[in-house]
Amino acid sequence: MIIRPKQETKNNTTFKIYQHCMMSDNAPHTIVDEQFVKKSFSKSKAWFVQYTTEFDVPQPTTWWYCIKDEKYDISTFKAKARYEVNKGRKNFSVSIISPLEYKNEIFDIDIKKFADYPESYRPILASTADEHIKKVVKDGDRWFGLFSKEDSSLVGYAIILEKEEFVNLSVVAIDPSTYKKNSSAGLVDGILCHYQDSDKAVYICDGARNVRHQTNYQDFLISTFEFRKAYCRIRLKYKWWAGIAIFLLRPFKKLLLKSDKSFFYNLGCILRLDEYARLSQK
Repeated sequence: MIIRPKQETKNNTTFKIYQHCMMSDNAPHTIVDEQFVKKSFSKSKAWFVQYTTEFDVPQPTTWWYCIKDEKYDISTFKAKARYEVNKGRKNFSVSIISPLEYKNEIFDIDIKKFADYPESYRPILASTADEHIKKVVKDGDRWFGLFSKEDSSLVGYAIILEKEEFVNLSVVAIDPSTYKKNSSAGLVDGILCHYQDSDKAVYICDGARNVRHQTNYQDFLISTFEFRKAYCRIRLKYKWWAGIAIFLLRPFKKLLLKSDKSFFYNLGCILRLDEYARLSQK
C-alpha cells in the first residue's frame, strides 16, 4: 500500500556525513528540531549541515524530494507511458536477489555504468569483483535484480533502503546497452509492483534534487511513473571558517562547476546547494 507522507517533527534524528555535509538520516518528511541540529553539528567534523524546515509545501521551490505516494496502476497512465512500461515488462523480469551470488555481474554493470560518467565525479572502482562487492553491500539493504528474458542474464540492479515510513531508491544501475529495450522502465516497474502489493504502508522516494550528477532520471520517474516533486525549504549552516569560504567563493560557482577536477567540481556543487538553500526560503 502506498500512502502520502505527513510532515512531522522529531528530536531523535540520526545523521550521516556525505561530502563533508551532515544531513538527517530520517525520512524526508521528518522535520528536525533546529536546536537539536545545531547542537549535533557543533560536535561533528562536518563542514556544514543541511536540514529541511518545511516539507511538501504547495508552491514550487528550488528544493524537492522526488516521491511516489499514489497507487501504482499503469491503466491510468497516458499511452506513451503505458507503452514504455509494457515494453520493459516484455523484455525483462525483476526479482529480489542476494548480491553475493551475482558479484561478477554487478561489478561488470558498474564498470559499464560509470564509464559514461564525467571525470569530475566518476568514482574509482575496486580492482576486483570481490573487493567491489564488499564496498557496496550493507546490512539491511534489499537488492532487486533486473534479468533479460532473452538469456536470463543480470543486466541491472537496484539497492533499496527500507524504513518504517518510506522506501528509498538508494542505487539504480543498469547496463547502458539495454536502454533501448526499456530496461529502466522494467526495473522501476518491478520495484513499484512489489511495494504496491506489500502490506507495509510506505511511500517511494528517489531522494532529493540532484546536486552532483548530471542526470534526467527524476524527470523520467515523473513522466513515466507519475512520481512528483515534494517541494521543501532547506537550510544550510556552516562552521565559521566554511561560511567565510562559501561567501568568498560564490562568484566563482559557474567556473568551479566546469572543472574536470573532482575537488573543484565538488566545491562548485556545495555552492550550487548553497544557492538552492537560499532561494528555497523566498
